[in-house]
Amino acid sequence: MKKTSVVCAAVALCVAFSSYAAKQKTIGEKAYIEVTVDGERLERWVSPVELCEYDKGGNVVHKKTPEMEEWWEYDANGKITRYKNDYGDDKIYKYDSRGNEIYFKDTDGSELFHEYDGKGNRIRTKHSDGTVELYTYDSKGNKIRYKKDGGRWSYENEESFYEYNKNGNVIREKGNRYAHNRFECWNEEYEILYEYDGKGKCVRIKDGDKETAMEYDNSGRLSHKKSDYEEYWWEYDAAGNVTAYKKHWTEFRPHEDCYDENLEQTEIRKYDAGKRVVFYSLVVKGRDGHPTSYDKNESISYEYDASGKLAHTKTESGEFWFEYTQNGDITVRTQYVSD
Repeated sequence: MKKTSVVCAAVALCVAFSSYAAKQKTIGEKAYIEVTVDGERLERWVSPVELCEYDKGGNVVHKKTPEMEEWWEYDANGKITRYKNDYGDDKIYKYDSRGNEIYFKDTDGSELFHEYDGKGNRIRTKHSDGTVELYTYDSKGNKIRYKKDGGRWSYENEESFYEYNKNGNVIREKGNRYAHNRFECWNEEYEILYEYDGKGKCVRIKDGDKETAMEYDNSGRLSHKKSDYEEYWWEYDAAGNVTAYKKHWTEFRPHEDCYDENLEQTEIRKYDAGKRVVFYSLVVKGRDGHPTSYDKNESISYEYDASGKLAHTKTESGEFWFEYTQNGDITVRTQYVSD
């Protein structure tokens, strides 16, 4: 497994680390730093593998790794207004005074224009290719109709109607929709029915001949979900954190090897008293025990300093340390890998 893939998992925590570290911030250039692990002061040769900059609102504005460099811009409310990377991607976002997205422009030049009613419900989306999406709501704000028309292909046009029970839960969805498989695309009529228990939890969804069933624990948290080709399980600790997640599913393998692989994915998380993740593991394997093209076995352990900031992570492929420095309103985080 590449070291950089593990780096991305740790990056999601977006936390600080204070250490005595070399001043150079050049990706790939080695540095000799002193760190604390399990209370012991150690010296390590390390290399910066990621530079990440945040604004005073905690939003990432710049990130650089050996593979990619990225930039983000935000408005005064912290909403993203632009994203760019050195692969050529360039995306632009605009919002109204309520914070609703009213415009989006993608890298390929395609555009979306959104309109809203006085309650903030989206009522119309116009695509630059001529496609128009319309939304209709009842007096309670429930969406009762959706229509998509004007697309390049007629089978992409859709129309759906929604019905609700007295509690505001959708109980029926009916109309025509775009559908496809790996060989062809088409438009089909459909009907989806929803069932709820006495606590208002959805326990069954029936979509034609496909069914999905849900189960909940005594605290009302989703614990089991099963459909025709997928099955999920969740476990929680006393604080409500997900401690275990398991999934069975069937994945089609494309190209010349056209067959289905039955897979099992298991994720485990452990937390400390401060609800911080201290251990994470991910295992993907074939349910029949045979090797698959999706096999994976990863784990990450996390250590924090006295102030609660992430100080050190360890994986099968290496160890990582974090340093935060201040540059005006910009916080710069450097992530190092042990050589």
